[in-house]
Order: sequence, then structure tokens, then C-alpha cells
Amino acid sequence: MSSATAKLEDGISNAERQISSIKNNISRLNSTTPDQRASLDNELDRQIQSLETLLNKMSNDLRSVSGNKDYYEGEIKSLRTQHSEAVAELRQKRLAISNDPNSRQEQQAMLNADRSKGVVNNLDEAIRLGNDTVTTGNAAMATLIDDRKRIENINKNVTAIGESADEGKSKADSIIMRACINGCIEWTIVFLLFLIILYLLYRRFK
Repeated sequence: MSSATAKLEDGISNAERQISSIKNNISRLNSTTPDQRASLDNELDRQIQSLETLLNKMSNDLRSVSGNKDYYEGEIKSLRTQHSEAVAELRQKRLAISNDPNSRQEQQAMLNADRSKGVVNNLDEAIRLGNDTVTTGNAAMATLIDDRKRIENINKNVTAIGESADEGKSKADSIIMRACINGCIEWTIVFLLFLIILYLLYRRFK
């Protein structure tokens, strides 16, 4: 057996397993819940695409086979027929399910549940944001209170410094006044002494 025919044999076995799995999943569609059906639909789409890719690869590998290709051509043709039948059956199943009143009610109920869940999630998010806003506001208020206390302390210190400055100015003025009075007294004494000296000199020379 050549390498090309070995690939085809493996491909045929793999394709038969995939077709069997696809048919089993199609038969399960009616017995699943809407949310399970959505997951199963996605899996079926993936399987059908994978089978189509495999069949295309087998057709390419067939070109490398030398000699009689009729057997493998027939197998690939049969597998493609089964693939098409599975796709058609899946479409019919989906159409029947979509037209089934019970299925529509289930889908609507699931859609309503998803919407309700979304509303609840949005409400929870809004509550969380509100709590964060309150927490931030409380922190800002505490910061403002601390700032106000600091400003009050600064005002007290400024007031105390102003009072000390006023007191120092008053003391400085008092010291200057005393110095002026003392200076006047000293100059008065000097002037009187000068007059006395002049008088004594006058008496002596006279």
C-alpha cells in the first residue's frame, strides 16, 4: 500500500466516524434545552465544516494515487452524499424546531432570562458604582475636614503672630519714647551745666 492510498484509507475511516457523530448529534437536537441546543448547533457546524475540509483533502490525495482509482472515487462520492444528506437533515431539523411553538416559547423564555440577567448585572454594577461614589465622597469629605482644621490652625498661628507683632511694636515704640525723653533730659542737663559754666566764668573774670 502506497503512502497516498494509506492516507485515503485513514481519511475514509475518519470521515465515517465524523458522519456517525454528526448523525448522533442531529438526533439529539429535539431532546435538548434551548441553551444546550445552541451549544450543540455550534458543535454540528464545526463538525460539518471539518468533514467538508477532510473530503476536499481526500480528493486532492486521490490525484497522487496511481492505477485504479475507482474504489476511492466511489468512497469519496458516497461520503460526500452522506455529508449532503446530513446537512439537509440538519436544516430540516432546525426549521422544524424554529416552527415549534414550544421551542419558540422556550427560546423566548431563555431570551427573557438573559435580558433579566443583564438587567440584574447592570443594576449590580450601578449599585457598585454608587457605593464607590459614596466611599469616594466620604474620603473627600474627610480630606476637606482635615484641610479645614489645618486652615483654622494656620489662622490661629497667624493671629498669634500678629498679636506678637503688635505687642513688639508697642514695646519698641515705648523704648523709643523713653530714649527720646532720656535724650531730652540729658541734653537739658548738658545745657544747664553749660550755662552754669558760663556764669561761673563770667563771675570769675568780672
